[in-house]
Amino acid sequence: MWFGEELPPAALLRGQSASAACDLFISLGTSSVVYPAAGLIDLALANGARLLEINPQPTPYTPRAYYSLRGPSGEILPQLVNAAFENR
Repeated sequence: MWFGEELPPAALLRGQSASAACDLFISLGTSSVVYPAAGLIDLALANGARLLEINPQPTPYTPRAYYSLRGPSGEILPQLVNAAFENR
């Protein structure tokens, strides 16, 4: 998807449903200001999810994030996955 393109309605509904039901919402490499996708964060938080934000810069959601990690998601996310599964 490119900025200014409309999200497919079915994809948006699936995203809304998943966001409303999740325990952890992971926001990767986004400014979190482009709607309607950014609204998924609000939906998750309103339903009790914790927010993990991975982004080079702070966003409007940084103060509400349970975890906020600074840096490129392509570097940080693999480190998190490796750490989570290193003893398995």
